[in-house]
Amino acid sequence: MTAALREDFAALVVSVVLCTVAVGLVAFALLRRSTRYRELLYAGAFAALYGVRLAADSAWAEFLIGEQWWLNYVLSFLNYLVPIAGSMVFLHTFGERWTVLNRSIVTLFILCAVVAIPYEIATAQPFAGGVVVDSLVMIFIVTLLLNLFVPGKSDADDRRIIRWGATVFCLFVLNEHLHFVRAPWNLAAEPLGFLFFIGAMVFVTMRRVVNDQVHLVAMKSELGTARRIQMSIIPRHVPASPGLDIGTLYQPASDVGGDFYDFLDGQDGKFGLLVADVSGHGVPAALLASMLKIALANQLAHCSEPATVLTNLNMQFFGKLDRQFITAAYAYIDTTSWQAKLATAGHPSVLLRDGTTESVSEVRTEGPILGRFRSVAFTEATLSLGVGDTLIFYTDGVTETRNRAEEPWGEERLHHTLLRTTGQSAAATAADIARAAADWTGSERFEDDVTLVVLTRFSEDAAPPP
Repeated sequence: MTAALREDFAALVVSVVLCTVAVGLVAFALLRRSTRYRELLYAGAFAALYGVRLAADSAWAEFLIGEQWWLNYVLSFLNYLVPIAGSMVFLHTFGERWTVLNRSIVTLFILCAVVAIPYEIATAQPFAGGVVVDSLVMIFIVTLLLNLFVPGKSDADDRRIIRWGATVFCLFVLNEHLHFVRAPWNLAAEPLGFLFFIGAMVFVTMRRVVNDQVHLVAMKSELGTARRIQMSIIPRHVPASPGLDIGTLYQPASDVGGDFYDFLDGQDGKFGLLVADVSGHGVPAALLASMLKIALANQLAHCSEPATVLTNLNMQFFGKLDRQFITAAYAYIDTTSWQAKLATAGHPSVLLRDGTTESVSEVRTEGPILGRFRSVAFTEATLSLGVGDTLIFYTDGVTETRNRAEEPWGEERLHHTLLRTTGQSAAATAADIARAAADWTGSERFEDDVTLVVLTRFSEDAAPPP
């Protein structure tokens, strides 16, 4: 017994090392709580299963727990489970080549285990499917070698590390059968070679995780810079017009968004307002929103002509948006005559809350989205703003936000919310709308970018609404 324990000492050491590594990998993957790290779970399962099988198949198992009838079943089941975990590790680490073949190997291992384990239990014949699983392992090894040693264009460094690990493992396997080297405590045995191999696999997996983290940190830093740049193009101040209260709210769904609003200063109490929504969100939409600011600035000479402004913007973006498009609402506000001219391009209708009747209506105009059609035509609407009247410009992120039952908040709820905010300041109205929509979703974040611009006329003899 002492000789057997000495001979299996290396296997015991490797088993302990593998199980320790497995605990660390699984703990790290679970703490990250991300599917991006599931390959660490597979690597941890592979190391743990191989380590347990190694320990259960050594003389140390009998020494510690005695002869147990169920130990053969444990070993047999592990023979089916270890290849599944190993093939899953390889599939998620290097499985981008010959994808169908690599996935087929994993599927065959799983099917073998699903069929063989119940069969062995029912017939009381452990290792009954050993020939089948050994054949599959040989096929997997050939597939592994094809993936590693056939030249490829990607992961050159990672493949080199795995090749070295596989080469060392093969040398240990050859020594196990041909006995080139005899070492005390059986330190030249196959399990030690496997430790090199799994070590190489774990190293490559961890290296990829670390590289992903470094890349993620760099990306977050770049997104932070992009957000600061984008926020710098959003107006910090609204036009100062006696008798007009202006409130705005801008909330991108991610670090940067595709919503945009800006003012064209026509002076003497007159100004233009554009509220736009670039399809999608994130960096591509944000870049187009930045371009839109420059394009709008070139329309200062036409700021009193909403249809002309939208037509010119369409000309500037036509043929440049690939699969994206822009919706927009443009208004020209004259606070000397209290007239407002409006035009929209595939955008939600501007809302008017009447200060006298305390009702909400849509100011309807017609016009296609921007950037998709060469020939476009936009209609304009003109209305007078009385004391207490409010104009609301918004993007569809407000009304299309959904609750957990996938029901949109909708225009009707927006109208009801507007009626409840009568008498409030424009900023408070915008905030209450956003809060009501957020309450509907049950979350503080919206799935789409949200923008609101609220304009309320009040008596010049009175203070602005609270």
